[in-house]
Amino acid sequence: MSPWQQHIDDFIFYIEKNKRMSIHTTVAYRGDLEQFLAFLNSLGNPSVNQLKATHVRAWMSDMMQHKIAPRSIHRKISSLRALVKHLRKDGIIDHDPLIKISVPKTPKHLVKDIPAEDIGLEWAVKLLSLPRTVGTHPESGEPITASIGRYGPYLAHNGKYARLQSTTEVFETGMNSAVAKLAEAAANPGRGRGAARAPLKELGKHPRTKAELKLMEGRFGPYVTDGTTNATLPKSIAPDELTLEEAAQLIDARAAMPSKTKKKAAPKKKAAPKKKAAAKPKAKTAK
Repeated sequence: MSPWQQHIDDFIFYIEKNKRMSIHTTVAYRGDLEQFLAFLNSLGNPSVNQLKATHVRAWMSDMMQHKIAPRSIHRKISSLRALVKHLRKDGIIDHDPLIKISVPKTPKHLVKDIPAEDIGLEWAVKLLSLPRTVGTHPESGEPITASIGRYGPYLAHNGKYARLQSTTEVFETGMNSAVAKLAEAAANPGRGRGAARAPLKELGKHPRTKAELKLMEGRFGPYVTDGTTNATLPKSIAPDELTLEEAAQLIDARAAMPSKTKKKAAPKKKAAPKKKAAAKPKAKTAK
């Protein structure tokens, strides 16, 4: 085992035991650091104390050339910073090669079904104009609007909502379709959450279990599923950069966790009734 690999293993063990980080976070840390180690090997594998800012900048440049998302680059550099901080604390390294390293800013992406590079001026103007008024409902006389919210595109009318399937539908849904969708949503109030949703990404078969892995959008954010086990995608991993192996590790880690189901408490025994104290005999009075 190389010294770098030993330092990474020690660091992962440290954050698991002392920082109480989740298994998802430690999986992300390990993946980032081992990618950096693989890149260092291509540079001649400099030792820990030989690490320089030029090595880190070269890694960032390589990631940019491979079109790694800025959010993912930011996460990977943050993982490396944490490792260097740990090594300095233990006296293994005497300098900070990342002190002058700045990472690209992470842009916020409003819509999830249109690539960021495809959103030009025309799309930007459309998105800024939301909510869009579809028309007036023929029965209530109230307006029907279409917009994009936290959980995706939707229709709204008089306090009632209906889900739309894509951003394009926000701008193309007409009155007849909008009235029908709202009526269907009102008739099936649980269908919005319970209906099967299209995956954000089909990742392929699990390398070990051969189950199909999919990236889904959930109420509380994206998650990975194999049809049986669901694993929340940590914020440190960008959905568009998730790999099959990372997804498999998340599923394996979640499946290995103990069940959270609570055992039913045994019924409490009723306290036995207290015995009445025996009456004291009355004292005899002298005649």
